[in-house]
Amino acid sequence: MSSGIWELALDHIGNGVVVIDERETIRLISKRAKTLFRIDDRSIGIGHTLGNFLDCVGRSVGWSAERVATVHSNHRAWKSASEAKDIVHHYDDGTVLRIGYHPKVGDGAVLTFDDVTDRTRLDGLLQNRAVKADLFHAEVHSTVGEIARATRETRERHADVSSSAYETLDRIAELNFAAEQSVNVMHDAAHANQGIQRVFGDVVTGLALVSSETSLALAGAQLGSQTCQRLAAHAQSAGTILDLIHGLAEQSRLLSLNARIEAARAGDAGRGFGAVAQAVKELADQTVQAARRTEAEISEIRHAIAEAVEANRQIETSIGGISRVADTVRLTTRGQQAQVEAISAAIDRTATVAQIMRDNVGKVDERFGTLIETLVDTSTRLAQIDHQVETLVDGAEHFRQAHIAEDGEKRARP
Repeated sequence: MSSGIWELALDHIGNGVVVIDERETIRLISKRAKTLFRIDDRSIGIGHTLGNFLDCVGRSVGWSAERVATVHSNHRAWKSASEAKDIVHHYDDGTVLRIGYHPKVGDGAVLTFDDVTDRTRLDGLLQNRAVKADLFHAEVHSTVGEIARATRETRERHADVSSSAYETLDRIAELNFAAEQSVNVMHDAAHANQGIQRVFGDVVTGLALVSSETSLALAGAQLGSQTCQRLAAHAQSAGTILDLIHGLAEQSRLLSLNARIEAARAGDAGRGFGAVAQAVKELADQTVQAARRTEAEISEIRHAIAEAVEANRQIETSIGGISRVADTVRLTTRGQQAQVEAISAAIDRTATVAQIMRDNVGKVDERFGTLIETLVDTSTRLAQIDHQVETLVDGAEHFRQAHIAEDGEKRARP
C-alpha cells in the first residue's frame, strides 16, 4: 500500500480509522473505531475483512442482515466508482457519526468515523436558540410595532379628546355663565312679578271699592230721582192750590204745613223748597199780595225740578255705565291676576330649574377639570411608554446580536 493511504489514515488517527486493501482486508483498525461501536478486540482486528467489520457494527447498532448487506454493497459501489463519501449518520441511540469513505485506485480505502454527537447537539441547540432569538426578536418587533401603532392611535385619539375636552370646558364655562345669568334674571323676574301681583291686588281691591261706591251712588241717584218726581208732583199740586190761595188763606197755611213736611222728607235736596214753604207760611196772611210772586216762584221750582230730574236721570245712566265698566274691569283684572299668579309659579319653577342646572353645570365643570388633569397625565404616560418601547427595541436587538456573537464563538471552538 502506498504512503498516501497511510498519510490519510494518520490525518484521522484521532478518530476511528479502518484501512482496507484492495481485497477488503483490514490492514489497520484504531481502538477508537472499536470503541465507537462497542466492539471488543477479539471480535475484529487486522486480517479480518470489511464484511466482518460491518457485521460487528450491525450487531452493535441493531441493523438487520439485509441492512448490513446493503451497506457493504454501497461501499463496493463507491470503491468501483472511486467516489469519496462524507456521510453524517444518526443512530437510534442518539449517537451521530460523520463517516468518511476515501478510496484510492488500486490501493484500497480508508474509512473514518468521527463522533460528532456533541457538536451536532450543540449545533442543533445553537440553531434552535438562534431561531428562537430571531423569533423573539421578530415577536418583539411585531409587538413593539403594534404597541407603537396603538400608542400612536391612542395619542391621536388623546389629542382629539383633549381638544374636544378643552372646547367642551369652554362651552361649560359659557353655559355656567348663562345659567348664573338665568338664575339672576329669574330672581329679578320673580321680584318684579311679586310687585305686579301686589299692583293687581290693589287694583282688584280698588275696583271692588269703586263698584261698591258706584252701587251706593246709583242707589242715591235713583232715590234723588224719585224725590224730584215727588217734588214735581207737589209743585203741580201747589200750582193748583195757588188758584185757590186768594180766598183760602187757611188752606194756604195748611199747604205751607204740607210743603214743610214734604221738604223734610226730601232732606238736603228739599231745603230750598222748605224755605219756600216757610215763606209761604209767613206770607199766608198776605195771600193776595204774594200770590202772584208765589206763582212765579212755583213755576221756577217746577222748571228746576224738571232739570233736576233730567240731571238725576243722566247721573243714574252714567253711574250705571261706570258700575258695569267697573264690574267688567274687575272680572278681567281677576282673570289677569290669576294669569300673573300662574306666571309667578312658572317663574318660580324656572328659577328652581335654573338653580339646579347651575349647580349641575358646576359639578360637570369640576369633573371636566379632573378629566383634563387625567388627559395631561395620560399624555405624560404615553411619552414614557414611547421611551420604554424604544428601550425594549434596543434591548431586543442587543440580545439578538449577543446571541449571534455567542453562537459564533461556540461554533468556532474545536
